[in-house]
Amino acid sequence: MKCENCGAEYGARELKCPYCGTKNLTGAQWQQEEEHAQQRMRQEKSWAIRKAPIYVVNRVANVILLVSLALFVLSIVVVAILCKVEEIRDDHKRAQAVYEDAEKLYLEEDFIALDHYLDDHDLYYSHDEKYDVLCEAALFYDNKLDFQEEWMRYDRWKDEKDYMEDYSEYGAAAYMLKRCSDILGEDGYGYQIDHQENQKYLDELREHATVFLVSEFQYTEEDIERLKQTRSYEDEFENIVREAYRRKGWIYRETSES
Repeated sequence: MKCENCGAEYGARELKCPYCGTKNLTGAQWQQEEEHAQQRMRQEKSWAIRKAPIYVVNRVANVILLVSLALFVLSIVVVAILCKVEEIRDDHKRAQAVYEDAEKLYLEEDFIALDHYLDDHDLYYSHDEKYDVLCEAALFYDNKLDFQEEWMRYDRWKDEKDYMEDYSEYGAAAYMLKRCSDILGEDGYGYQIDHQENQKYLDELREHATVFLVSEFQYTEEDIERLKQTRSYEDEFENIVREAYRRKGWIYRETSES
């Protein structure tokens, strides 16, 4: 670059002529632009440092989201595979069943062995209707055994007056009355008969419930009919429970007090 004053040659970035000292406007402008550029660079660097945590968090969140989605899809696939495997296994178990073997146990009234056979071959609630009669009879027998066990459990506690009163609505007496109501009721849950061949097994179960009511609460035919017509979720059922407590000499505590 040539100095406008003395004509000497010098670098364009010089702020003044090194010979005569005349200011170089071009060099001053160059220095100013360089300082502005460095300032912008420092600002952008500072901004990047401040934004880095948010960027990292966003990236981590995206990774977590993708991994979660992948695990969700994988879990669906695994569940579907397991369900299919179980379905194949159950189909295989049912295919191994021999109806004549199960029927023989039914005719012999060996319901414990029949229950094991039906369960081992996954025949309960299967779509093979020929086993329905056998399944129903086995379930009635199983319910009879359950009722007998509950009766025995009740007998162990009935002399413990404090225990019976403390548990009022949810205690053994109310529970047994509910079971009897379900068993004796024409629309009792789990006690509706579909095959008349099994009527005698349902009658045996109902006879157990009737004997319990008569021996424990001195029920008459009228009392039994009243219980048969009452569902456990109705207000009338609570009145029945109250009367049963009164007959036993127990104090029926209100729900809020129990």
